[in-house]
Amino acid sequence: AYAGASERAHFLERRLLSRALVARCAGVTADLIHIAYDEHGAPRVAGADVFVSVSSRGARAALAVASSPVGVDLEPFDEASPVIDDVLGKAERSALARLTGVERARAFLRIWTAKEAYLKALGRGFKRDPGLVAIEARGDSFRVEDTGFAAELAAGAFAPQGDLIVACAVLP
Repeated sequence: AYAGASERAHFLERRLLSRALVARCAGVTADLIHIAYDEHGAPRVAGADVFVSVSSRGARAALAVASSPVGVDLEPFDEASPVIDDVLGKAERSALARLTGVERARAFLRIWTAKEAYLKALGRGFKRDPGLVAIEARGDSFRVEDTGFAAELAAGAFAPQGDLIVACAVLP
């Protein structure tokens, strides 16, 4: 095997699963689905009115399909991971300052996955400064405030999966 063989295998598996999921949602067979990438690197379904988003870490992946722009992100939870202040707004930094240890690490990762899911749904990724996007986590959902951009998301959802935190954002 060559270096990166497992990464390539995981990539191909994600592509097959993405096509199968889109096909199921569109009511067609997977061989009719072609997923390409736009100029920003976001996956787009050719010739269909569906949107797809993929996030992965090794062999784990989260896939989302919707009838409007969608973004999904998954991150492994590690209580030792640092909180990166540069990607946070003032209110988020203030909220995290009241927390310590594991609670703070988990709260940061929930904010981060929600931001990344939202930015993916916008289709621009990190061309938009994540510090300009405010996330308010509310149990299993989150609210996004992004006054500097035309798109607005009322709520998104978290789906905790063991040691992973998964967030999904669907734009109206």
